[in-house]
Amino acid sequence: MGDLAPHNDHPITPGNLPLPAQAAQTDLFSLPLQDLPRTHFAPDELRLAPVPTSALPMGQGHTSRAGKSQTGMQGDGDSCLYLVTTAENASAFLADGLKLSRTAPIMLTERDGIGPWLAKLAENVTDEPLCPNVVLRLRRAMVAQALEPEPDHSAEFAARCYLLSGN
Repeated sequence: MGDLAPHNDHPITPGNLPLPAQAAQTDLFSLPLQDLPRTHFAPDELRLAPVPTSALPMGQGHTSRAGKSQTGMQGDGDSCLYLVTTAENASAFLADGLKLSRTAPIMLTERDGIGPWLAKLAENVTDEPLCPNVVLRLRRAMVAQALEPEPDHSAEFAARCYLLSGN
């Protein structure tokens, strides 16, 4: 039978076993950190701004061949999204930006969805004091990675709607 004992005077113990090359622990401080999930968009980075009342579509704001919509808004349907909210919420959004939340996402729409959204809000007016609605515009490219389609309101408004949830 072969001799299984080590050839030196030191017995083999778990503390002095040689580690295989692949089992060596990597230095955790040398690895690049993963980006933390985004939780907030600042108003400046979104170019968040109120839309003047005179530029709001009264119905469905269709774009003509010249690139201007019938409501006088420049044909920026692909570069901006819109949010309809109360004046109080609009002030908070303009000051603090938009927070991402999977449990309470913010709904956004394309320009053609503004009119139907305002009409729906007008239908749902209760006996509470009338709080004016404000339309805010923001850059679509800045939030594109945090959007998910909202099919129910898209069908209801006949315009694409999205949820700003952060995915």
